[in-house]
Amino acid sequence: MNAAIYVRYNNSSSVSTEQQLIECRKYAKEKNFNIINEYVDCTESKREQFKKMIDESNQHLFDTVIVYSTDRFSRNRCESIVYKTRLKQNNIKVVYVKDDTIPDPSSVLMDNVLEGMLEYIQSNKDIQNTIIDMIDTSNNNSIIFDKMFEEMQKYIKQRNNINLDKRL
Repeated sequence: MNAAIYVRYNNSSSVSTEQQLIECRKYAKEKNFNIINEYVDCTESKREQFKKMIDESNQHLFDTVIVYSTDRFSRNRCESIVYKTRLKQNNIKVVYVKDDTIPDPSSVLMDNVLEGMLEYIQSNKDIQNTIIDMIDTSNNNSIIFDKMFEEMQKYIKQRNNINLDKRL
């Protein structure tokens, strides 16, 4: 299977683009992917390499895009849906090194939960750094979700004096 790697600069993380590349290459090797191209956006830019990758997906040179984590693909659900749909139309799937999910129907739910939380975090600067640090230091989605829920619950209680029940 052929894959492209996409990494991008993260100003709020200790994980450099080089470290993301190392982890993505390691993942590709473990999963027996043949890396066709690496797209790297090194600064807070207009994501030229991301756009190039999306455009080149029309050539069908790769069938998978390997991304370090969900927030490196996009922190905006609408944008994510648009680009993932375009990739899907080209029979290309997106996989995440840090957020590796089992490819079954539940992975769709997990992707949507993570993307929704990332969008929430992006719009709430008070908890943003704490949560992003948790994502960067954890290898387990359930731990991330539990920690994110706890932090969001604390934040909401402080802001609104509301108690949330943890029901999913």
